[in-house]
Amino acid sequence: MSLWKERYYVDVDSPIDYKKYYEYFYCLAEEDTDDDVFFAPRSKYTENGCREIDLDLFVAVKKFQFSKVKELLECGANPDGNLVSIDDKDKDYKDPWNCMDDIGSECSYLCTCEVLPNIKDRYGKWYYNIPIRNTDIGDLLGWAAHEDMYRLLEQYVNAKKA
Repeated sequence: MSLWKERYYVDVDSPIDYKKYYEYFYCLAEEDTDDDVFFAPRSKYTENGCREIDLDLFVAVKKFQFSKVKELLECGANPDGNLVSIDDKDKDYKDPWNCMDDIGSECSYLCTCEVLPNIKDRYGKWYYNIPIRNTDIGDLLGWAAHEDMYRLLEQYVNAKKA
């Protein structure tokens, strides 16, 4: 919701239930399984030292389950912890795979490759106070959902560093 306030100067009084709009942006459905989330069976991650709580966090983040994410973070889940399966441990990974990187890269993509360029292309320059067309709603909801999730995760990363 902070996206709406910071970028569009719209004060949203109550939290948006992003799950209602999951078909408009990349968000796993509640019925999706670990196989839909991970590149290998969960056991391959735990065999390589990944904690169950961090795997649970990743699933909750991908499903945009904000209350479950907060609960897992309060119980010690690490949003910055690398998730590598035993099948992948010998591969040369240049970038870690974790909640922060996953959500952060999507925030960046939605902002720089989808939402703002579409607005610029349509109006010929950057606008932050513009009329929003119906076709823009999905992109804006997706961007806002990712930004809100990133900010929730970031609170716990920053708290650990302090």
